[in-house]
Amino acid sequence: MENFLEEIKRGCETVKFLIPTTDLNSFSVGETLAITPGQVVFESKLFQLIQYEASTKEVFKNPILIVPAWINKYYILDLQLHNSLVK
Repeated sequence: MENFLEEIKRGCETVKFLIPTTDLNSFSVGETLAITPGQVVFESKLFQLIQYEASTKEVFKNPILIVPAWINKYYILDLQLHNSLVK
């Protein structure tokens, strides 16, 4: 019941009623999520297109499009420096 009341309070503050599936304080942008600099250049209900900044002086002429699995689709490829597919 305490969790439900907390979700209602958060929904009133943000004008969105979303039921979280995980602890919202577990993640920190730049520390545990999306550590490679970049930005969302297009967003729809289906996907986000993220353009990452180059991390080296030499880059390929053509960009690479990475399409992750549907589950955990947003930052699953770039969680931490030691296992970042993007890096």
